[in-house]
Amino acid sequence: MDVVMQYVDEYFFDSVYLTVSALTGTPYLDRTNLIRVFCSLFVFIMSYIVIFYLGTAGFEYHYIYDKDNLKHPKFLKDQVRMEITTSLKAFPTITLLTIPWIYMEINGYTQLYEDPFKYGIGYLAASSVMFILFTDFLIYWIHRLLHHPLVYVRFHKLHHKWV
Repeated sequence: MDVVMQYVDEYFFDSVYLTVSALTGTPYLDRTNLIRVFCSLFVFIMSYIVIFYLGTAGFEYHYIYDKDNLKHPKFLKDQVRMEITTSLKAFPTITLLTIPWIYMEINGYTQLYEDPFKYGIGYLAASSVMFILFTDFLIYWIHRLLHHPLVYVRFHKLHHKWV
């Protein structure tokens, strides 16, 4: 992500922040400014999530999804629109929860490395599998937490409206 953000800064955000600075008379925020980093990550991640979601979900809906499901008696009126709206409303919160992790990765607080041969192919394969298992483990427990009575109704019940 650090390499991606270098390019996005160079070809997009540098000029955006320079223009905003000139138009508002505020000081220019350099690339290390925490406010700039946060705002840049938010805009980049939100844009990516929306494009990825609408692209993949749209493709799947138009080319793969069995439209006969729309005729099922339990299928709600305007359910597809409601699901898309709910997802789009959730993306800012998901983005805010993601930013600290990406910030740590960009600033070298992780064990990520760029050379796949640094520790050998075996380690690369094992660490890839462990990453997927660890991520899945965390997602499972986060989902379990969302079913806690103090959290469920406010944050998670809507998810089960159409599952």
